[in-house]
Amino acid sequence: LDLYIAAMAYTNLCAGNLHLKLYEDAIKSCDTALAMRSSQWQALNNRGGARYGMGDYDSAIADYIAALFYQPGNVDIATNLEMARRSKRSAMPPEGSQR
Repeated sequence: LDLYIAAMAYTNLCAGNLHLKLYEDAIKSCDTALAMRSSQWQALNNRGGARYGMGDYDSAIADYIAALFYQPGNVDIATNLEMARRSKRSAMPPEGSQR
């Protein structure tokens, strides 16, 4: 139970940092929560949000997929995943173009 409470505290710290757009701090807090409890889906979702905010769409997508593994059918996570996939597609250069 203590490990669960500590993981939740770091998850909440991550969410606060995410809200303040302190993405690197958010990722560190989520990483700590996940080291304590790898199934902490809220930390995966929040870390995905921080990675999304930094433009790291591939890592955000991976976090959202992992969060859905632990929380299947969660509409908020599924929405975040779709948003990250759309952002990744729009950030890619059109096929055949050079950048």
